[in-house]
Amino acid sequence: MELPIKDTPSLALIQRGYGGAVDVEAISDCMQLLRLAKVLLGFFYARFAEHDISPGKYSVLMELLAQEEDESLSPSILAERIGVTRPTITGLIDGLVRQGFVLRRNLEQDRRGVAISLSDAGREFMRSFLPGQFDAMAGVVSALSAGQRQALRDALTTLEGSLR
Repeated sequence: MELPIKDTPSLALIQRGYGGAVDVEAISDCMQLLRLAKVLLGFFYARFAEHDISPGKYSVLMELLAQEEDESLSPSILAERIGVTRPTITGLIDGLVRQGFVLRRNLEQDRRGVAISLSDAGREFMRSFLPGQFDAMAGVVSALSAGQRQALRDALTTLEGSLR
């Protein structure tokens, strides 16, 4: 996913009066958040691509990994949990089945029903992938002190709440 943002709007444009009376500093802060979001997306998309998965596939694998070993989920439940449409989840599942990471089986009691579960290969993939993923995630904030991380969590929680 590309975030097509490059210092838009420019501060010079804002200072020339476009947009009326605005808080230039607040706009600058928001632009910095957008730039950071773009960098983070690029960083994690590249990590996923190195392992031949996408963020969507990662989300499906994480949901299935959270289940007990013998449990499965329907595609509609998976779609709801990761926040995608039914057609999108079908494509993600198809790709994961081709990779051998998930199993798709028809339900005996409902011939239209399908159950999706993590395969042994999928479980092994996640065992090998997650330590590096978690290290990368922790590394993103490793330059911050514990106090700075707490302040960041507080600020992000406030911002997220204001956008809902």
